[in-house]
Amino acid sequence: MINWKLISTLLAQEFYTSPGNGKYNVEFLVRSWKAHFEFKPGSHYDTSTMDGNYAIFYNFFMTLANQEAKSDLEKVTDILNLLKTIRGGFNHEFVKDIFARGGYTDEIEIDFTSKYLTQYGKFHKEIIKHSGKLFEQGNFFHAVHEACKAYNNKIKELTQSGRDGVALMQFEFGSGGSIKINAGQTDSEKNEQNGIKSLSEGLMSAFRNPTAHETALDWNVTKEDCLDILSLVSFLFKKLDKIN
Repeated sequence: MINWKLISTLLAQEFYTSPGNGKYNVEFLVRSWKAHFEFKPGSHYDTSTMDGNYAIFYNFFMTLANQEAKSDLEKVTDILNLLKTIRGGFNHEFVKDIFARGGYTDEIEIDFTSKYLTQYGKFHKEIIKHSGKLFEQGNFFHAVHEACKAYNNKIKELTQSGRDGVALMQFEFGSGGSIKINAGQTDSEKNEQNGIKSLSEGLMSAFRNPTAHETALDWNVTKEDCLDILSLVSFLFKKLDKIN
């Protein structure tokens, strides 16, 4: 019999704080959860003994442990994937020991080199469509190139413009263009519009153009670089979704 309450308690005690790491706020934890799961975490903690991030972590783990339709292995996998998103690296043997103390005795494989984009966050569907397979193949150079092309083509589709690349972004997000991501009435809205314009221009100039003109050997794109760039393109695609 697996003692999921003990496992959740020990994991929460270990991971709810991280010395010198200021990213563990509620917003970050919620984003980490949403990167993997469509359903909301339940409420399982004892209000007399738990609060703050400790309670949030405990609720996360207990919610996953209470998925009736999933096997114990699937529950453990869900918990590990959530931990990887929130924490990144951690002591593998220590985590395995926690599960063992709770009665889960099967071998646990902890892989931090996942080849699937979905394991690293909730990317926009266009990123998965155009870059997912390339990422799985380790073809990070072309994964970036295809994502940038897809974004460029989406802007062209929305505007029916004959422009391309930086010129396209400069005009269509500018005062005379047709891409308006907000009402443009307040200073904050105007700043946001200009910011997305600059990001879109920068995407074309810094990433789309080099991948179009340089060879993969000459312009090295690491896995970490690829994830960072794809996250930016995903963010921009999500901005476009809000105006459609």
